[in-house]
Amino acid sequence: MSFEPTEVTTSPDGLTVYTFYLECLAHGSYVIAHEGNAFIVDPRRDIGIYTNALHNYGLKLKGILESHLHADFVSGHLELHKRYGATIIIGDQAGAKFPHYPAADGEVFILSSKY
Repeated sequence: MSFEPTEVTTSPDGLTVYTFYLECLAHGSYVIAHEGNAFIVDPRRDIGIYTNALHNYGLKLKGILESHLHADFVSGHLELHKRYGATIIIGDQAGAKFPHYPAADGEVFILSSKY
């Protein structure tokens, strides 16, 4: 298994998106980073790729964003929450039964001084 992102995109002002794509599940997850802070979006169960990215790129995990409840794979959100203390964020209509922040439609979350 590769711990390297499948794609890295960086904007001129430093916002970086590390994409991790798992072919066998057709699943994309993301580490979005700026000014040393990061959100992880839709993490897969094996969190090693994210702990590696956070460590290698010197990032502090600010939150774990779940776009929806995933019936097609097991998420690593609870393990990331336990390890880093970062809040799990999911839509307030998702019906999530795990500890989380229920995000309202249109709510904005701050990553850095610019984003």
